[in-house]
Amino acid sequence: YEGWHTALRNMKGIYLIVDKSTGAAYVGKADGSEKLWARWSSYAATGHGDNIELKKLDAEHIQKYFQWSILEVMDEKTQDDYVNARESWWKLALSTRGAGGLNRH
Repeated sequence: YEGWHTALRNMKGIYLIVDKSTGAAYVGKADGSEKLWARWSSYAATGHGDNIELKKLDAEHIQKYFQWSILEVMDEKTQDDYVNARESWWKLALSTRGAGGLNRH
């Protein structure tokens, strides 16, 4: 949808990726010049978006079992420090670090 494309090209935010086969989750952010559209395009192109933990998984598994969602959107003028703080908060809230999670730190 063109409207989604336009919106995601101009928004920073926090997103969630869940492996529906295991329940493991990953919280990520799109900040700086890389807004949500650019970040998600990276995942679409590579299957892993250069994420170390996701690189360990088979591309077919990612395509079959991964579910993507946006947790929080922010104006493109939002300071990156704030985006970083919100990403950390979501990682803590959803327990995505350590056992059962896909965030390394």
